[in-house]
Amino acid sequence: MYRRTRLRLTAWYAATLLAVLLVLGGGTYLGLVWALDREVDAGIRAAVDDWRATAPRLDQLRSLDVERHIEDPVDVFLLVFRADGALVANPRGFEAEELVKLGAVDAALSGRELWATVDEHGRFRIHAAPLVQEGRVAGAVIGGRSLEARDESVRTIIGVLGVVSGAGFVLALAASYVLAGRAMTPLRQAHDRERAFVGDASHELRSPLTLARALAELLQRGKIDADQRATTEQLLAVIDEAAELVDDLLVLARSEDVSTSSAAGSVDLAAEAAQTLDRMQPLLEGYGCHVVPELQPAPAAISEAEIRRILAALIENVLAHAPRGAQLRVRTHREGGSAFLAVADDGPGVPADQLGRIFERFTQVNVARTPGASHGVGLGLAIVAAIAQRRHGHASARRSDLGGLEVEVRLPAA
Repeated sequence: MYRRTRLRLTAWYAATLLAVLLVLGGGTYLGLVWALDREVDAGIRAAVDDWRATAPRLDQLRSLDVERHIEDPVDVFLLVFRADGALVANPRGFEAEELVKLGAVDAALSGRELWATVDEHGRFRIHAAPLVQEGRVAGAVIGGRSLEARDESVRTIIGVLGVVSGAGFVLALAASYVLAGRAMTPLRQAHDRERAFVGDASHELRSPLTLARALAELLQRGKIDADQRATTEQLLAVIDEAAELVDDLLVLARSEDVSTSSAAGSVDLAAEAAQTLDRMQPLLEGYGCHVVPELQPAPAAISEAEIRRILAALIENVLAHAPRGAQLRVRTHREGGSAFLAVADDGPGVPADQLGRIFERFTQVNVARTPGASHGVGLGLAIVAAIAQRRHGHASARRSDLGGLEVEVRLPAA
């Protein structure tokens, strides 16, 4: 139980820390990419603005003269167009047709600035701006810059963030496991003290109960009248009920103590169910139960003593709560890596909102459905759940297709 709870806490802590890492990593990535893009755009704009500020008159100069006026930065290329759209300067030999198709030249000649990313023949960032001279648009200047260095930086950022996030997640997982263990320590200690108290108290109660029963039997063999004999019989019944409670408490305490569990063997649930039904046949006939066995081979990783205790508790639960003459179905089967044992009846069943409580200790749900019957103290199904959990299995309850209650135990297949 504690291991499963610790793993759940670890998963919750790790998920929270992972979310924090993703937010921080995503924020860092977006911030760095934004800074890189801003630096690329700033370089292009500076080159375009600097050239426009000192540009010669395009209608009076030849192309060669225009090219001489371009002080081209190392990583930025410039293209210059006249007002009629003719290319007059292209020192780097960039594919000007792509800019025309993109509409960058037309946008600049119409007096608008335009930013765009070109993916033809490599990735480039471009900025088109109008060249205004004497109050009119005399041409267009287009600056561009390769994004190869920028993309390489982005890939490096992704790689670094991936390594850091992966290492951070591993560390977070380890830290989460430690934190979950520390959080579970007080609960584990309290439960261990409770289990030790129950076990010790049950052992100490056995001796006085045995003595009380011996005295009651001795009194019963003496010369007593009918009223005294009836009182003695009631006393013996109460002693037997108390002894049964003590035995159940001992079984429950041992079932929850993993350190004392016997090694799990390979037990066929179908064979054990058949033997248990044979042993309890006189009791079942006394209650008028109609037994329907549906037993398929289902080897499970559990000890023989444990599965017999589970079977006895499930069948006794039906006898305690279902009316006389009830139908009782015992089913076993294997599915995937699990072996299943299910016991169902056609009694009144349990309200849906109370199904989750029937595996709690000392829980008696809807005992009024079988008035006058002995319902025990509510430990049988708690023992079933504890044994199943100790063997890494699970016990569940639902409404049976017979109309009553069905309790199913899932165990690891052997």
